[in-house]
Amino acid sequence: MTAIINGIQYIGGQTSPDEFIKNRAATIDGDQTIENAVLAGPVTFPGTVTVTGVLVIV
Repeated sequence: MTAIINGIQYIGGQTSPDEFIKNRAATIDGDQTIENAVLAGPVTFPGTVTVTGVLVIV
């Protein structure tokens, strides 16, 4: 699920930030096009990843 609010794209079912820390899968399936993102690793992309901006994995 994604939603775009005020130009910000929220991924994962939430449409705005709150006080809870969200957990996401360590494997992101399918081909991905990423403009800009910060991910906490380790993370696995079994498909093709195209980065058009900045991607940081910490």
